[in-house]
Formats: sequence, structure tokens, C-alpha cells
Amino acid sequence: MRSAEKSNGIPERKTVCEKCARNKVCERFNCEISTGLVPELPEKCVKKRELAAEYEQMLRERTVSNLMKLRFAHERSQLNEQLKLTGDILRNIPVSREARYSSAVSSKIMSVLVSHGIKPLRTDAFYTASNRLAAEIYFDISQIPPAGSRIRDLVSDELRLHLIEGTAVASSREIRLSLYQKPEYTFKVCSALVCAEGEDVSGDSNAAFTDSTGVCYIVLSDGMGTGKSAAVDSHMVIGLFKRLVCGGMDCVSAVKMANSVMLNKSQDESFATLDALCLDPDRCSVTSVKSGAAATLIRHGDSVMKISSANFPIGISETAEISVAEHRLEAGDMLIMFSDGISENEYMFIKELLLSDNDINDIVSETALKASSFVQTTHNDDVTVIGVKIMNYQ
Repeated sequence: MRSAEKSNGIPERKTVCEKCARNKVCERFNCEISTGLVPELPEKCVKKRELAAEYEQMLRERTVSNLMKLRFAHERSQLNEQLKLTGDILRNIPVSREARYSSAVSSKIMSVLVSHGIKPLRTDAFYTASNRLAAEIYFDISQIPPAGSRIRDLVSDELRLHLIEGTAVASSREIRLSLYQKPEYTFKVCSALVCAEGEDVSGDSNAAFTDSTGVCYIVLSDGMGTGKSAAVDSHMVIGLFKRLVCGGMDCVSAVKMANSVMLNKSQDESFATLDALCLDPDRCSVTSVKSGAAATLIRHGDSVMKISSANFPIGISETAEISVAEHRLEAGDMLIMFSDGISENEYMFIKELLLSDNDINDIVSETALKASSFVQTTHNDDVTVIGVKIMNYQ
């Protein structure tokens, strides 16, 4: 039987001492604790080893109990945050998309596809808030759909509209292809990356994609450290964010969900920054969402502004720290986003490039090429630069 613990935290004597021949001699000994880890024992005690082992076992059990209490409190905090996030997502669903669904257009799209031997599970056509037509076409995951360009051409001819093919999204059961009517604005996106010295894989990940209405997302994530281990974290953040946004979730909720996943990913410390730009092709606006990310520079007209944030990356805190900023743009404006491999000392150089050059490819290439010359320390980090230029749709 394991010794019981008294109110003062000392193990009972009887489990060790009751059968000892010196029990009566040591009767007044009550295992009083000294300043050390092992209680003071009578000099002639013949059970010193057993009592010390019993006491150390009690300390281990007490330590495990305290750790379990801390872990329970931590998991309860995470659960509360996840429940709060779930509530936010459910509240945002009714207003996340201002759309007018059209059963007539949906049926017309289904009919033309079936007449050409293409059999989707269903089609959903709707008009956006700016009165642009968009359509989502769903296929079973076991069925390989025809090329998106063929579906686009068939539907465009049937509806007599210039439709654009959006980003395809796959779930465990379905594949969704999307088409949308040409918006007023479009975006030219280019990027450049330089791996850290001695690495053949960049720890940064980035992606550019559109949702089913043509809203464009540019996302950059910088994993902790460099190389393959950092790339795993940043790639996971990017992939999860993309799936959630393309599934209809708003950017802020997607970042919070990604933060929750990173927290529970493993027992090891694992985090990554997230920098996302949401570009609306109808309103010609950009929404910047940052979590631990570097600044973004925007050239608007003849001036350059900086969007920055001072918060933690994803995967550190139960409550995701997110900085959100929105700006109106116009054709000809440019945006430059980059990872932490770009030193703040280079910001003035980038600003001069933005004001003197209209070629976004040249600006991105020059920024990445000169990055190392602006670093004043021996720190070696991956460099990723992404440029975006706003243009009128031709």
C-alpha cells in the first residue's frame, strides 16, 4: 500500500516503520522535513533507505499531480477559445456572402454540361453584391472532372458571358470548380525567394489563389528557423488557410482556426507567421491580415505607406493575435510583402524603387537580390518577396 500523505505533506510512518524492530525507540520521530529533499531521520534508523524512497515517490506523485492540473487548465483554455471561435464562425455564416442565388442559371449550366457528357453532382449559380455572375460546380471526389477550361468554355458560350476559371478546391468527398464573370480590376502577382545560406529548401511558403467570386488572396508564411522543418510549419499554415477561405470562411476566423491547429499539432514548439492580403476586384480594396508578420509597403498614387503589426506568430498563444487593416486602391497601385529575411534597413530602398519604377517584376527581383547587403548581423534567414500590381481588366 502506498503511503498516505498527511496535511503537512509528509508520508505516514507506519507503512515503513510499523514492522521495524526499532519502532518503539523511534516513536517520537514524525518524519519532520529538513530543508533538503529527504527528511531528517534518527541516526540509528535502520529504515533510512526505505523511508527516503517512500518520500521521493511521494514527491514524484505530487509533481505529476501538479503537472496534470496545469495541463488540464491549459487544455480547458484551448477548448474555451475553440468554442468561442466556432460561435464566431456560425454567426458570420449568414452574412459572409451577399449573394442572390439563381435556380434558372444553375439549371441551364447543369443542362449544357450534361448534354456534353459531363455529369456534376450539382451546380450553384449566384450574383455577387456587385451583380457579377459566379457559379460553383461540384463533382464526386472519385470522378475526375474534365479540364476546367473546357467547362468554362461550354458555360461561357451557353450564357454568352466572359467567364474566368477560379481555383479548384477538393474536400474528402467533393471537388469544386468555380467560374465567375470578369470583374473591373485584376491583379498581377510575382515573387522571388532566396534560401538561407547552406539550405536547399526555403522555410517560407506562399500562395496566390481566388475564391469562387474572384476575390484574390496572397498569403505568405515564415516558419520558425530555416530549412525543411520550418517549411513544414509554414506550408501547413498556408494550406489550412487556403482550404478554410476557399470553403467560405472569413480571413480572421481562418487565421484563428489555423492557430488552434498549430497549438495542438505536437508537443514541440511549433509556430509560423501569417501574412495575408485579400484583394477585392470590385471595390478595388485590400484587406491586410497579419499574425507576427513583417510589414507590407503600398504605393498609392505618389506616396508609400507601411502596414505593420506587433503581435505573435501563429501557434504561440491560445488566443490568436491578429492585426487587420483595410485600404482603398486604384489601378497602378503596387504592394510589396516580404518575410523576416528582409531587414527594416531596406525599407527606404524599397520605397525608392516603388516611387521610381512601374515594373513590379523588377522591384521584386531587386528587393530580393539586395536583401543580404542591408543585414548588419551574421543572422542568415530565408528571403521571400511578393509583389502585386493593380490593373484594369482588359
